[in-house]
Amino acid sequence: MGAVEDAAEDAESAVSSEDDVAMPSPQQLEIAENILNRLNPKDRHELGKMIHHRSLTCGGIAAGLAIFWWLSIQRIGDDPINQSESLVKGITFMTLSYLVPAVVFFASILNAASREKGQPGPALIAGAMFLVMGFFSFEPLVMGLLDSTVEVGNALWQTLRLTILGVGFFFVAKLFIEAFLLNWVMRLEEAFSGMEILAIASQEMSAPEPEPEDAEQADA
Repeated sequence: MGAVEDAAEDAESAVSSEDDVAMPSPQQLEIAENILNRLNPKDRHELGKMIHHRSLTCGGIAAGLAIFWWLSIQRIGDDPINQSESLVKGITFMTLSYLVPAVVFFASILNAASREKGQPGPALIAGAMFLVMGFFSFEPLVMGLLDSTVEVGNALWQTLRLTILGVGFFFVAKLFIEAFLLNWVMRLEEAFSGMEILAIASQEMSAPEPEPEDAEQADA
């Protein structure tokens, strides 16, 4: 009998160790719950729909911005409406048309990483990048208003195009990040089939807060 009991105990310990292995880390669980609480999908089906909708919209906006850049900047070429020189030597309007959307996109990713992980460093870098790109976007307009040799109409159109590209890629990055994070939550649930993160998040959101009287009675 002793051998049988030892075997049973070994089996139970093996099962418990497997359960320990098949569980997400506390950090993963916390990040997943933060994502679900912020985006609030009702169930797994809606989670999949949200991923699809955000991915589709992200691709559509990105393609539209690429066409806008091609028609309003690339095809015009060396037209005076594309000619401007930044206060920072060597940076032209054409360079800014590549730089602004790319930097805004990566700054948005850093900002999202800081928000989800609760780390200040990426947000500090993202804030500086947003500010610098805002300066470069409005610099043509300011120079057009202050410098009599610069035509105001050209400067206004340059700032408008840079602003459209910057704001557009901010929303592209937002949709891309949300789709990526929701997909990460779905893959996390698939990897740990026994863990229903959606149910945990919905329970925490719907759990009523204890009344003050009940809390005082519990303390007594």
